[in-house]
Amino acid sequence: MITENKSRGVTLFLTVLILASALSISLGIFYIVFVQLQINRGAKESYAALYAAEAGKECALYYRYQYKWTDPKNTALNGGFWSPTNACAGSGSCTISCAGQTNIPVTISDISGLTQAKKYKFNLPGTNGVCTDVTVKIQKRTEGTNTVVETLVDAVGKNSCVSTNFLVNRILQYCDNGKGKPCTLVDL
Repeated sequence: MITENKSRGVTLFLTVLILASALSISLGIFYIVFVQLQINRGAKESYAALYAAEAGKECALYYRYQYKWTDPKNTALNGGFWSPTNACAGSGSCTISCAGQTNIPVTISDISGLTQAKKYKFNLPGTNGVCTDVTVKIQKRTEGTNTVVETLVDAVGKNSCVSTNFLVNRILQYCDNGKGKPCTLVDL
């Protein structure tokens, strides 16, 4: 009788070990699948935010170069629509149209501590709930005998225009100073 009870205990012990091993493997596989689903969701949202930032940057660059060479001798227009000395190409109210949206308001402010420097901000509402916050900083300065118009575009693309638990931002920055050097407007 003593032998029978011992073998029953070993069988029960082996059964518990096998079930625990199977449960551990199942939970491990579930965790891997769950993590992969989260990574895929993050990649999808990241691409949406990246494309939104790209749209905002391209919109700003369109207005930057739209007016640049309308009159090469008119230094007030150098810098395009975002001119540091002739804001919004001289129009009284500043709105733009871009990416299928019309009458997007643009706020204009001076950059403290700099002369002939402006900051333009606008929000580009997109489709499918994505949006972009764009800041254009532009400065006209003299380097030796040359006049340099430096433009810095910061476009922050968001996968959602409303606050959610899974908000992804992607930032694109563009610098143009005609010299191929880093922008001096970065920290402003």
